[in-house]
Amino acid sequence: MSGMGSLDPRYLCVLRVHRPFFLGGRARPAAIVRKPNEGHGVLAPLGNAFNSWFGKPEQPCETQTALLSWHWAEDLIAVATGARLDRICAFSFQNGVWEIAGQRVPMFQGTRCLAFRPFAGRVLAIGCDDGVVLLRGTKTEHLRAPGHTHVVSLDWSSDGSKLATASAADGLVRLWDVGTGKSMVVDRGGLVCFSRGAGGRFLFVASAVSNFFRLWCTETWTMERWGYLSGPVAAVTWSPDGMALFFSTHGESAIHVISIGGPRIDDDTKVIHTEHTELPEKGGPGGTPVLLEMDNTGERLAVAYETPQEELESGGGLHNEDFRTDPNRRHVVALYATQLQPTFRISPVGYVSGPEESGPPVGIKFNSRGNANKLTVLSCMWRSGDVTCTQLLFNPYRQ
Repeated sequence: MSGMGSLDPRYLCVLRVHRPFFLGGRARPAAIVRKPNEGHGVLAPLGNAFNSWFGKPEQPCETQTALLSWHWAEDLIAVATGARLDRICAFSFQNGVWEIAGQRVPMFQGTRCLAFRPFAGRVLAIGCDDGVVLLRGTKTEHLRAPGHTHVVSLDWSSDGSKLATASAADGLVRLWDVGTGKSMVVDRGGLVCFSRGAGGRFLFVASAVSNFFRLWCTETWTMERWGYLSGPVAAVTWSPDGMALFFSTHGESAIHVISIGGPRIDDDTKVIHTEHTELPEKGGPGGTPVLLEMDNTGERLAVAYETPQEELESGGGLHNEDFRTDPNRRHVVALYATQLQPTFRISPVGYVSGPEESGPPVGIKFNSRGNANKLTVLSCMWRSGDVTCTQLLFNPYRQ
């Protein structure tokens, strides 16, 4: 990688937070920072057509989690952690302090996803056991809908005007007008993801128990169904322009790509299926990609692969003699170089490793805005509770 600027010393640290409860193992001390050398007005009417679509709720299986989120305009990262996933921490790289220290809040119990609202100060949406909570500084606002609890996925549209949430309790996807606190059902599923780019034109909805997904056009609220997948969708991410969709499915190690060629779903849609590039037989990740993230240039794709069940049951390698003595076993996030135009290409460029005894990655996010040094920062949350930031320096592709 050739440099475009110097490394930013603000990111040369490892954040440590309480270890997430559902990943097992012992809890960490309170949130600290460790230096390297130191130990609706906006809801469009959807009509009555949806009302007759929903039968018994589905019970989603495990899908992509979002336990950390970068602020849309500041060098601020929020993390969900704690013994019951009831603590929200937020670290400011600008000031070098924890602006939210992670006090336990019962309302946040069972947090599985969180995201800063674009163009809205520091409004943070939190999906938890009680439903959806908006955190504004020290104030909280509970968005309620009958049966819409145990929220496992949420996402804001790129302009911050729409919030989509998916519930494991009722199996439904809701679209919220956060100004009024009202919502309406738009689909059923366990994973939602708005496209990036102008206004979030498309909403991806996947069922965690069915081999299909749907793409909604948010301008007309027309839908296209994609089926005959090899298994339920495990992870998803969009290209920065919102014209390419990357996803993986349970039970296979492929990364699939859908390229949307026109301004509307039914104008010109072409499908490209691509297997992930070859990885080392030993010492590298494998299995299903369970976390996918693309940076703002569209030229770096971060991928976290599933961890074998026997390793999860044994503690994920933490304080495990087999892990410490096996030189080939690494807990890493794979990094790929991607090219979207004029033709799609993907190739491996390396790995991002966690700290010693970090365990596998449980969350990955790119800094959503970059910074003055033109750095791309990849943040990874590991099973141990460590959060690392890796600065990527590379020459962007030029057509």
